[in-house]
Amino acid sequence: MVWTPNGDERTSVRASWGVFYDTPHLFFNTRFANNPPWGAQITIPTRAGGFADPYLGYPGGNPFPALNTGWATQPFPAFGVYVNTPLHLEPTSLQQWNVSVQHQFGDWLAGVSYLGNHSSHLWRATELNPAVFGPGATTGNINQRRTLILQNASTGSVLRDDRSARRHRTSELRRACCSRSSAGSRTT
Repeated sequence: MVWTPNGDERTSVRASWGVFYDTPHLFFNTRFANNPPWGAQITIPTRAGGFADPYLGYPGGNPFPALNTGWATQPFPAFGVYVNTPLHLEPTSLQQWNVSVQHQFGDWLAGVSYLGNHSSHLWRATELNPAVFGPGATTGNINQRRTLILQNASTGSVLRDDRSARRHRTSELRRACCSRSSAGSRTT
């Protein structure tokens, strides 16, 4: 929207606003299929056997032989990673707005602008089973320090995807920008 309050074309007021939406990428829905026991992602902070035998000391040994034999008897792996995504999510949205006023004073043009945006329903993941930091905490005992260890000793990372994050930003821009001359305009 553009408005010239005095009708003399020496002052202009401009304003705009828009709302924009985004949809999640298709790979976010694969998290359901990647949860144990079908898709096993596990957390082993330190490997006793190095790269030569990465599952040395892991309860039950190699948790992935079922990739070749089928899933009918596949157990839930110890310290597996579980991701939960709510079924009904609001689409990510962004609102942007601006207002500017420009006025010509003789050969000079001065202006002021106000810009802003607000984002809502941004993706974020919340760890529901974090490792609690305390005396003796190391990267080697992350799974033993998780909050749900007493309810289920083999539960690893439990993530919940949600869209509750928001962001709001505004700014102001002041400028005196152009002086007219016979050869055109120059910026100062």
